[in-house]
Amino acid sequence: RFRMASPDGTLFLAQLELQDSRAYALMLEVISEENEMQTKVTLIQSLIKGERWDYFLQKATECGVTRIVPFVSERCVVKFDAKSDQKKLDRWRKIVREAAEQSRRNFIPEVTNPIDFTALSDYLGDMNYVAYEGESASDHQLNSILSFPLKTSVLIGCEGGFSRREMQRFIPLGFVPVGLGKRILRAETAAIVALTLIESKKTYIK
Repeated sequence: RFRMASPDGTLFLAQLELQDSRAYALMLEVISEENEMQTKVTLIQSLIKGERWDYFLQKATECGVTRIVPFVSERCVVKFDAKSDQKKLDRWRKIVREAAEQSRRNFIPEVTNPIDFTALSDYLGDMNYVAYEGESASDHQLNSILSFPLKTSVLIGCEGGFSRREMQRFIPLGFVPVGLGKRILRAETAAIVALTLIESKKTYIK
């Protein structure tokens, strides 16, 4: 027997059955359990190198992210080609699926194809924030926000952060620059901190 989730997030206790050399899951009962964040967070995360990206995928999933949008920013060292890197994307989705199962999530977070600036507007929420190291000593902190709308997007940079030119392009799209604390965080750490701060606050339905 094992736990599984339907596409709408309903959890079931299931049993593996074999029939005519085919395996299928027999649903035994519904499990009344809600393990999701109230706020549906889209993390638009600039691509980072190797094992640190895998770590980000795993931990962001454990922390409750709803959707992960890989982002190719100006300072990204990692490149992605939609034709030749399909196996890489499949592996990312496998990491997220396994992390969701391990952490008993109701949903498996979506991992989209990587995007660049031209597609950013397709992933806006009711409120949108960009983590920027230039705000680390300011009063504009994610932690100071008392509540978040149901759909919230957070944009996070890669190892070198975002350039001033990028920030000037993000703001007209609706991204509000915020700090994540007094210290400068690694990209993969920033995502985890952002999700934790958002979950600690109240969600309002818009």
